[in-house]
Amino acid sequence: MDGTEDKNSGGTAPDDLFESGRYEGYIGRLKHFSLINSLLKTFNRSSVSSPSSIIARYFLTHFEEFPDLNIYDVARDCFTSRSGIRRFAQQAGFENFSQMKANYWEWVLWQRYFTDYVDHDDIRANLVERINSMFDDINEMVSEDSLRELANMIHDAACPVLLASDFSAMAVREFQQSMIFMHKLIRVISDSDGDEAVLKTLAPDDVVIVISASGNFADAAGIELETCPARSVLVTLNRDAELAASYDVVYHLSRREYRRVRTVYSEYGIRYFFDLLYNMYFRLYGEKGERRR
Repeated sequence: MDGTEDKNSGGTAPDDLFESGRYEGYIGRLKHFSLINSLLKTFNRSSVSSPSSIIARYFLTHFEEFPDLNIYDVARDCFTSRSGIRRFAQQAGFENFSQMKANYWEWVLWQRYFTDYVDHDDIRANLVERINSMFDDINEMVSEDSLRELANMIHDAACPVLLASDFSAMAVREFQQSMIFMHKLIRVISDSDGDEAVLKTLAPDDVVIVISASGNFADAAGIELETCPARSVLVTLNRDAELAASYDVVYHLSRREYRRVRTVYSEYGIRYFFDLLYNMYFRLYGEKGERRR
């Protein structure tokens, strides 16, 4: 997700946020990709009575009111000082409270993202129809040769890396766990976890796989990958040619392009893709650890 004042600063979302092809000028960094995710990370990991937990809880429960919040009231309500609020903002990846506050537009974006997905009278029938169509789509778009190519890249890399936003991280981490039993250790980096500095230590034979259904996280990751010597792979629904040009290999999960919406591809398609990839890796390198052609 992204902002307006400059590349990393947040700001008011444009009028065509849900219609335009990309968040031009709104791409943040790989870390702190989403303010909401940063706040949830702090809320989940901090002890209940810690200042960080209290401040994170306050911002999460007052997110709709962000434009009207001032640092004096926040400091008073959170039983801390203005410098304590500034330190919290800096820990969340922003220069100050005002810069963090400028990302309030995320609330409208994510609210629409989640509620539109379930806004159907018969959600059961709707999901079944969409998921069945998705399976057919992915099966057509992702060939056995493509899966074999990616499995071989992972096998040949000394340090394969998976990059994903927190919204896709569950499927990515399950794939990471499953690959341990193939005797392959994969590093996972998300917007709230992992060390992106690792990317600069990779070799040309390594591979970085970016999972980004909409393409927004891929934009943010592309900033970090500019100086990364490893091969870059993108798995996405976004068909923007400029975005694809930033990656060595691109796998599209659908014939169609989905923008600014939560889809069954991001919920179930990413997991299905990794099931197919894991099956291919197992067939090539499983059990005895030998390639089976």
